[in-house]
Amino acid sequence: MSEFITLLGNRIRQLRKEKGLTQAELGEKMQISQGYIGEIERGLVNVSMETLDKIVKALGITLYELFDFRDIDIDEQHLEKETIIEVHKKMLLERSLSEVKMIHNITKEIVHTIDNNK
Repeated sequence: MSEFITLLGNRIRQLRKEKGLTQAELGEKMQISQGYIGEIERGLVNVSMETLDKIVKALGITLYELFDFRDIDIDEQHLEKETIIEVHKKMLLERSLSEVKMIHNITKEIVHTIDNNK
């Protein structure tokens, strides 16, 4: 499956756990099987719009919250470089110009340090 579907599945898992729900409990609220919830969370299935609507309602969240990937733990993901960069881009777009410049300068220093330690 695509990286986006995997990312979305991980986001659904994160939100479910934040709400203190098991896969079985979420499945019950949505009237679908626990196994299908597991497949969604592992990014094994392409979720329909109808199922996304059920997820949003069952978790009591907005669509914006569902697709807000800023808090995804990239260390626990098997994400490609481009996806991680997109997550960072979304975080930066919500910051002021001065904050973006500060983050840029910090990042330059980190990259410089990494390059010097090679």
